[in-house]
This record gives sequence, structure tokens and C-alpha cells, in this order.
Amino acid sequence: MADDPTAGDLGVELASLAWIRGDLESALVHAEEAQRWFETLGDERGLAESLMSRGTANRLAGRYPFALDLYEQAASAFERMELWGPAGKCRNNMGVCRYLDGDADGAAEEWSQAMRIAELTGELTERIILSNNVGFVRQERGQLERARVVFEEGLRLSRAAAARRLTAVIEGN
Repeated sequence: MADDPTAGDLGVELASLAWIRGDLESALVHAEEAQRWFETLGDERGLAESLMSRGTANRLAGRYPFALDLYEQAASAFERMELWGPAGKCRNNMGVCRYLDGDADGAAEEWSQAMRIAELTGELTERIILSNNVGFVRQERGQLERARVVFEEGLRLSRAAAARRLTAVIEGN
């Protein structure tokens, strides 16, 4: 692996497969190996991807503050490189961490930032998912009019995209 220029990418993919399987410790090992590889190469994008992967494994393990720090590092790196799509995904994941850690207002703010990025990048599916997230938090916080507006926008987008599953999720709220 030491001589393979794709080793870091492989490490990120193996980490993703591991956390999908629920093997969070293996995910962390693979993501940390990928991070070391990308640091050695001076590959900033790869480093950001490995940080995001480590953040996801830590989030799934319930280590929200640590995951937030990793996602923030990754988001900052992606933003410096003007890679807005991955930066928005980091912000979305940061919102999930904040929500699960009991900070609904912080979650709504992260998701609002991610929504602005998704609007800039034209990532329709991400906008729909974020509309559901923001609407849910607003509803949960008793901000019913704000929730209604966000949910209606999400429904409009999901119906326009013929995204039936996402439409059903939003309608469920």
C-alpha cells in the first residue's frame, strides 16, 4: 500500500464500507490510515475527505463533539478549495451531530448554511433533504409557520424532481 498512489482513496472507501456495515472501529482505522497517507502526499482534498469519513464514523459511534471538530476541519478545507458540494455535506452532517447532541438551534443553523450551499451548487436532492431537516427542527421547536414554509418548499422541490420517497418523508412531518 505504501507505493500505491490510490491508497488514500482506498482507505476512505474502506472506511465508508465499514461504517455502512456498522463496523465503526474498522472505519476509524481505515479513515485514519487514509488521513496519514494524504498528509504524507500533501493532498488537501484527500485529507478533507478522510476527515469527513472520520467524522461520520465518530458521529455514528455517538461521539458528537469529536465528529463536529472533524467535520469542521473538513468543511473549512473544502471551502478553501471552493469545493462547495462536499463542504455542504459536511455542514449537513454537522447539523445532524448538533441535533443528536441536543442543540436543535445549532442544527438548524448548520442546515441553513448547508441549504445555501446546495442552492449555489444546484444539488436538488440535498436541498430536499435539508428542507425536511430544517422543517422538522422548526416544527419541533414550535416554530410552526417557519416549519410550514420550509416543508412547502421541500415538497415543491421533491414533487418537481419526482422524488416520491423524499416527498413521502416530508409529508410524514
